[in-house]
Amino acid sequence: MSIIKSLCIEFVELYVDANYIMNLFYVSDIATIRCVTIYQDSSAYKRAFVEIYEWHDSEVAYNFIKRLKNPNVETKLIHSDDDWWVVKINHKSEEFYFDPKFTIYNYLIDDFIVNKQEDEFNHKHVIMNELDKDEDIHGWNEIQKLLDISHICQNMEF
Repeated sequence: MSIIKSLCIEFVELYVDANYIMNLFYVSDIATIRCVTIYQDSSAYKRAFVEIYEWHDSEVAYNFIKRLKNPNVETKLIHSDDDWWVVKINHKSEEFYFDPKFTIYNYLIDDFIVNKQEDEFNHKHVIMNELDKDEDIHGWNEIQKLLDISHICQNMEF
């Protein structure tokens, strides 16, 4: 839906955690979040960097993205009756590295991705084990190399 993959929320209240932010985007039907990194900026506020896994196909998400792309409009994310945050595109996402000490990942997404890759990899190995290895050693080795390369490529991010 959109190429925007990273957002920044400044002035996040101290009581707010990463799971709260992930849940807010999801229940608002805006996006599914891959991870949130929160840094303490001052004694009163924190700053959150949000990595988008997937934008939802909804009118709310469309309007949110439209506001993000317009530099003349503030994009507000309402998180309680009278409270909201200004959300901006994190243009430095390529330079910004999510620090594992401060990053919380959406375990539902990571479990789904890992399980899907493991299922595909295990399925390929079951097929390979059914072949008679002694008949064609050279062919078996070539196929095994291709499977190993395929598994490595699946885990790489482009």
